[in-house]
Amino acid sequence: MNELTIRPRADDHMRGCVQALATVYAADRYPVDWPVDPEGWLPPRRMLHAWVAVDGSAVLGHLVLARPGEALAIAVGLPAQRLVSVARFFVGTGARRRGVAVRLLDKAIEVAAADDSGRFWKSKPGRPPPSTSMSVPDGATSPVPQLTG
Repeated sequence: MNELTIRPRADDHMRGCVQALATVYAADRYPVDWPVDPEGWLPPRRMLHAWVAVDGSAVLGHLVLARPGEALAIAVGLPAQRLVSVARFFVGTGARRRGVAVRLLDKAIEVAAADDSGRFWKSKPGRPPPSTSMSVPDGATSPVPQLTG
């Protein structure tokens, strides 16, 4: 086993991404409907950045930063151009409990903060963010990363 590395997603990662996604779909039904073209599904509209977590040549996980739709922008009271959202985020079932998800999220936060491409959430006084936790497959909850500024 090599060391876990986060790197920008490249074309040669796509097959491994689809293989990891297939394990997630089989275990967790994500995505809810299996895409006709899984490789074409991975880059969503408004994608800004995409990363993979790899161990040697094996793709363990995937995360995309994208511009959110107008509904989220309206909900948080900011223009969509000042926000980023996490999309196409998954960790293959064989790589769970190794810190892969945290490492991918850390990378997304680092990049979003460094290039000022947006914020996960910019709080307004007296108004909480839409959600402060998310469910994970084992039924537990995990904090949602937030940047304020």
